[in-house]
Amino acid sequence: MYTFVPPLCVWSFGMSKQTAALLMLFLGLFATIGELLLGVFIDFFHFSSNKLYIFSLVVHVVTAILIPHCNRFEYMAPVVSVFGFVDGMSVSLRLILTTEIVGLEHSTKAFSVLSFFCGILFSASPPIYGLVFDTTQSFLAVFYGGGACSLIAIIFFMLIMYRNKIHEKRLQK
Repeated sequence: MYTFVPPLCVWSFGMSKQTAALLMLFLGLFATIGELLLGVFIDFFHFSSNKLYIFSLVVHVVTAILIPHCNRFEYMAPVVSVFGFVDGMSVSLRLILTTEIVGLEHSTKAFSVLSFFCGILFSASPPIYGLVFDTTQSFLAVFYGGGACSLIAIIFFMLIMYRNKIHEKRLQK
């Protein structure tokens, strides 16, 4: 979805290509910062990885909705930076959460399967979003669709967390 930030800025908002490239620099920089700070949040401040993942997805939904409405650089830069930050956090959390859900002994197999499906989705999503844009001629559909996918991810993740809590209660009895 983030690959549509430059065309949105150039075609819809009349920004220069250099400005759009600068926004992508912010996105990448803050994604890296998000990945680094995630370790600090979990290791030093002992934040719950589950709660951080839900937080990052909620913020991802909000920023995906805001991006197509930020028609000036001054508005777009902070939103794209926050989007990059939480995207970096959520990407890094995949390995941690996979290990927590399936256990250390099964984590390599589970992460391999997760990586396989993520690879397929990362390869398929730009053409799918491109098809959505070509069909609707609207960036709103692209970014709202991405936000909807993150919302679905939140629902599935919360269902997994609920299932794990029930399983833990059964084991305690």
